[in-house]
Amino acid sequence: GMAMGLNLIYYTDFDQSSLRIRPEIGMGFGRFKVVYGYNIPLYNKAFEGINKSNLGIALLFGIKHLKTQTYH
Repeated sequence: GMAMGLNLIYYTDFDQSSLRIRPEIGMGFGRFKVVYGYNIPLYNKAFEGINKSNLGIALLFGIKHLKTQTYH
């Protein structure tokens, strides 16, 4: 199916900073997804070293469910 998301990202080099918003779109199946995102600067567009786009791959792992205790 389709995978979509939106990230708010704060980059800094401890002298200056930049806030970016990154909409993402891609495909996801079960515990796997691949998305493409595009960084849109909200301020300090001249901040160096940040790519304009991003390719992300995620593999989700399940966690062990613990037995829940009920109280009466």
